[in-house]
Amino acid sequence: MFSRFYSKSRTRLVDNEFDLDLSYITQKIIAMGYPEAGINKLIRNNIDDVERYLDKAHGTSYLVVNLTPTEYDQSRFHGRVMNFAFEDHTAPNLFESVQLIKYLSDFLNQQEQNTIAVHCKAGKGRTGTIISCLLIQMGICASPVDAMKLFAFSRSSDGRAGVENPSQRRFVNTFYVMNQKIRDFYNAHSNLTLQKYNLDLVQTESTFKQLTFCVNKRVLVLNKTMRGYEPIEHEPFSGDVILNGKGVMCQFHTQFVRDVFQVEEDENWIQIVIQKEELDSGQADVIIRLRKVQ
Repeated sequence: MFSRFYSKSRTRLVDNEFDLDLSYITQKIIAMGYPEAGINKLIRNNIDDVERYLDKAHGTSYLVVNLTPTEYDQSRFHGRVMNFAFEDHTAPNLFESVQLIKYLSDFLNQQEQNTIAVHCKAGKGRTGTIISCLLIQMGICASPVDAMKLFAFSRSSDGRAGVENPSQRRFVNTFYVMNQKIRDFYNAHSNLTLQKYNLDLVQTESTFKQLTFCVNKRVLVLNKTMRGYEPIEHEPFSGDVILNGKGVMCQFHTQFVRDVFQVEEDENWIQIVIQKEELDSGQADVIIRLRKVQ
């Protein structure tokens, strides 16, 4: 069977009626592969089978969460679908994710039988990122490491179908720190005073002529100079950052760099050292120098 071969070590739900790339992380939290309606149902989950299984196992008490940009027919799963798209091998927007996780936590706590089924494409990285944060939020796991480990070993027989992308793992750690440190967690976006920065310099051994520094989906182009990569003139910023270019890729949130990176700072500057193993791709450390804006 193609789908069983394609799912590799991922834990499948197999009985006399169903054979699905679907794993119970807890009794109420499911991770699964994308439910396909087209030709890809030969190698992934058949959406008809997934819907039939969820109806049989959980009646009207389930919610499907689609983390991919590819939406399916709104009539599927009786309309009980929430779309929260972000790209493969990336981390989601921090504050939007906080609201999603609150909604899912509230839904699961409303009734004992309520269940969620979360998926991306393979049901690993993006799915594991959101579910790990949910496990932390609901008090099921006490730390990011515990949450990601529970997901990985529930989703696969060898623990290899987990959150492996450095930016996604950093996101789970950031969520944990935010949850621990901020009193009004769910209204953090409106209540936090975010430190604004000007980007001064990015230093890395990349030979690429340009890098992009994307802040809250606003792109800054960095041109290579003798000092390093210097930005075209821009306004102060704060928020979700994606540093991207040939040979280097990473994501973080400016408010929590002290919690997830090695930093040096004074009253005017903060310098972030991102080691190569903390990059999603890259062969050398990256140093980012930010100037604080009062």
